[in-house]
Amino acid sequence: MPSENIQKLEELERRFDNLDHSVIWEIDGRAIIAWALKKIPAVAVADSFLPAGVEFPIHKHSEAEFLICYEGKADCVVRCDDTGEVIVPLKPGRIAHILPRVSHCIRTHEDTRFIAVTVPASEGFPDE
Repeated sequence: MPSENIQKLEELERRFDNLDHSVIWEIDGRAIIAWALKKIPAVAVADSFLPAGVEFPIHKHSEAEFLICYEGKADCVVRCDDTGEVIVPLKPGRIAHILPRVSHCIRTHEDTRFIAVTVPASEGFPDE
């Protein structure tokens, strides 16, 4: 069952009638939110918020992904078989490019907002 804070966020989110779709995950009792901005077969775009001190779990997908930070500070941790772990610092104006089928996660140092783009659109994006 979602925490009381998640329920409040979901209620607040319902007030934004201009948003087609949003997804809320809970990690360590804190909300991570992604608002779907566009999804067509060629591209999917989401506006994402991660609070300070969380790690979005390691994952990978078949599509290329671009993370465009516009607020806060975080690390995009990319795990490559041949080079090991590469940390891409994210701050406003920085972009991380993750190749298809490469494991990665996000670790935040501050409340962080970024635009996530997958090319082509990921089938489950932004739900997964």
